[in-house]
Amino acid sequence: MSHRFYYYLALAVVAGIVPLFFIDLGPYRRIFAPEVHAFGHLFFFAVLAWVGLQLPPVRRYSYAVRAAIVLVGAFVLGGMIELIQPYFGRSAAFRDVWQNVLGASITVALAAPGGAPRRILVTVVAIVLFLEMRNPVISLWDRGVARIQFPVLSDFSTAFEDRRWSSGQTDARIARVGERSLRVPLKPSRYAGTTMRRSFGNWSGYKTLEFSIYVPDGSLAITVSIRDHEHFDRGGAYVDRFNRRFLLQPGWNDITIPVADIRDAPAERQQDVSDIAEFAIFTSNLEEEKTFYLDRVQLRE
Repeated sequence: MSHRFYYYLALAVVAGIVPLFFIDLGPYRRIFAPEVHAFGHLFFFAVLAWVGLQLPPVRRYSYAVRAAIVLVGAFVLGGMIELIQPYFGRSAAFRDVWQNVLGASITVALAAPGGAPRRILVTVVAIVLFLEMRNPVISLWDRGVARIQFPVLSDFSTAFEDRRWSSGQTDARIARVGERSLRVPLKPSRYAGTTMRRSFGNWSGYKTLEFSIYVPDGSLAITVSIRDHEHFDRGGAYVDRFNRRFLLQPGWNDITIPVADIRDAPAERQQDVSDIAEFAIFTSNLEEEKTFYLDRVQLRE
């Protein structure tokens, strides 16, 4: 196929992807995991950079000038997109601009003249790409593991499960089931704890949410707060989510919460238990350092 065909194909791809930068993907979050967005930024700007390098006004310059034009263009265009997105219900993020430039860098490195300079550029970009995409790849892998584990939300039996939570590390010394739990250190502060932020699955059709917390010594008052995505769209009011306090005793505490209570907790609506956004376990106004261990987080029919 001719070079012209690939050029127009690339333009078609660019034109097809551009609207996605300005569409609220919230309703499609179950299809498009946040980690996929990173790959989208890389792919789009890699293709766009190739198109830019083929433009006749650009091709007449040396490779170094063409590379500079494309990379600066990616930075400027990426920045403009982030500035415009809030007007379309999207949030701006500097990291997106960085990933845009990285995507353009992939094409720039591959288009470099042959020899040692090209090998050096490709190697540097490959290393940076690996470091940048390591976490999204791990998260996507763990999302797949979570689908297999469901209705177990976390038993910390597999690698990377602790990444589902905002705070804490797996610990092999204490476990309710299996060999590990999540150790959550608590610092004196207004709020201290951990929050599950992904891989919830659909809680519809399940009767209870169950989890176990081990307290090494002394009693510990905690609050469990569960919110769906609509809760944040409505402003995040206290009365618009599930909140319940528990007083934990030393040793293992097995906690059971009816899913119906979670669904019916908001004052003016029902939570969408098929679209949970956060499951937080935290203390309030803690005056001294504490620790708890979390294990066996699961749903039961």
